[in-house]
Amino acid sequence: MRAFISKMFIVSLAYVWIMALPLQAEAGIVVEWEKTFDNRIANSVVGTSDGAMVVAGAADTDDFWLAKLDARGNLVWEVTDTSSNGASQVIETSDGGLAAVTYGGDVIKLDAQGGELWKNGFLSTLSGCYECRTSITETADGGLAASSTDSFYDGSYYYCNGDSFLAKFDSEGNGLWEKSLDFCAESIAGTSDGGIVLAGGEVEEFHSSSDSDPFLMKIGADEEILWENTGYHGDALTSVIEIADGELAMTMASFPGEGRLIIADANGESMSDEYWWYLPYSIIETADAGLAAIGSFFSDGDMNVAIGKTEPYRDWQDVSWQWYETFGEAGVDDRASSVTQISDGGLVIAGRKNWEQTWIMKLMEPGKIHLDMDISTTDYDNPTHIESELPACKDSEIWIAVAATDVINLDTYQVEVSFDTTRLQFMEGAEDNPLGGIYNLLKKNGGKTTGFLAVEDTPGTVNISNTLTGEDCDQAPEGSGLLALLKFKVLTTGSDAELTLGNAFFIDCAGNNASVSDLENGKFILQSNLPSDFNADGVVDFIDLGLLANHWLLECGDDAWNAKYDLEEDCIVNYQDLRIFGDNWLNQGGNCPISR
Repeated sequence: MRAFISKMFIVSLAYVWIMALPLQAEAGIVVEWEKTFDNRIANSVVGTSDGAMVVAGAADTDDFWLAKLDARGNLVWEVTDTSSNGASQVIETSDGGLAAVTYGGDVIKLDAQGGELWKNGFLSTLSGCYECRTSITETADGGLAASSTDSFYDGSYYYCNGDSFLAKFDSEGNGLWEKSLDFCAESIAGTSDGGIVLAGGEVEEFHSSSDSDPFLMKIGADEEILWENTGYHGDALTSVIEIADGELAMTMASFPGEGRLIIADANGESMSDEYWWYLPYSIIETADAGLAAIGSFFSDGDMNVAIGKTEPYRDWQDVSWQWYETFGEAGVDDRASSVTQISDGGLVIAGRKNWEQTWIMKLMEPGKIHLDMDISTTDYDNPTHIESELPACKDSEIWIAVAATDVINLDTYQVEVSFDTTRLQFMEGAEDNPLGGIYNLLKKNGGKTTGFLAVEDTPGTVNISNTLTGEDCDQAPEGSGLLALLKFKVLTTGSDAELTLGNAFFIDCAGNNASVSDLENGKFILQSNLPSDFNADGVVDFIDLGLLANHWLLECGDDAWNAKYDLEEDCIVNYQDLRIFGDNWLNQGGNCPISR
């Protein structure tokens, strides 16, 4: 991708806009990194309060395995235990520790470093199965609840034998109560009112049959069944979480390979039912009050991974997908088991390749673009240095900045800035200003750029683009910095003059392109000029008097003529203008820069 773009951005094509290139972003997401672990199988991943993540699964086919990775995917620690079989799920608990449940039903409480605090095999004695479908959640009282469903795997699907159990534990690992269930529980979630919600299906051939019926149940803190619901149109619920106001978000499978995203109220009644193109396994709520779900689908005989994210919460009765993306490798069975979000906003998918290798992938939104209307401060790692508004007056000529934040391995960018040509005039653009100590973001790691463009091919739209040369990904910057400097002239007074960002995308050094939807626009707050404030510093004083004296007795047509000193507007600077100047002496007003 880079070589192709670099060839297109040659000097002889300086006025050819990048939109002529066949580059369309597929999703607002980019891959930050991928990691694999041999002889490990990942079933679950959870973000931790220190910005890292913990992966749970099996080592050497069937031993309990936990691993902690930092935000860059580096291994922090790893724990294996041959006395327990593989972990189905791991969660972070409110005390900062961890809790996991194994295939066999062992519930294990651990500290933040993976050290075992206690283990309770009570659930495993109830279910009596070696490879159960198990799930775990923390309850509102600080205890734990775990479910276990008797099942077996035939090489393609899990089959449920129709027997499930739920057990409640206190924070010390003591079993408090248990309950047998006559449906196939797939996922459980603690609720804010102290209850537990269980999701699954009502059929023996769960996870493979279109004869299944989705099933949702809520159990209260005193183990009583509060309600049951089977009124969903699909085959089986595969995951459930509690979101705002006690509402529930669920994924539902419709075999052989489709899914749905369901939002239900606190009583399990459906509020929204959104179609998804893939078979979903896991769902989370994101920091921006959206939802993210992962699943799988078949393509050319291989299993592939899909992830989708909804728009942030507005009205759960009108859920819409913000983006979705698919990943897969020919000849490899890629399966996603779990998704989480860590504190830097990244989404982490845990899964497996060909049932023998753990696969962890971190996804990030490609970054943000801002209009900084005041370039006196350009430390864009500090959000307070980005000013989206600036006072301006007629005839002001002002430089503003187009800045990016939170980019990852940036190689190429494109963005448009639109404006009203009756209010503003675009004068020129610049890649950076080395004399002023302002450098382009692409040069952050010592890289060189080619083909910078900031042109107004279409009236009212400035097209900006730039790219790195070479093939060295170490030169592709991360973080924040300048994309372009733009100079505008204010043509009028009155209502504000807005500048709007659009049609933006980033391409990383691996050639992945993503649309940028997080755009912060800017505007000039147009003000009437303060009469006689010739240097536009907000006060009429001796500096302005000196400027008036420098133009004394000049007339229209003289080489040094400037109409702003002709306050009387009679084509000569004389005592009439001095009289008006005296009337304005020491007046103060808004800061209207003539040039910045």
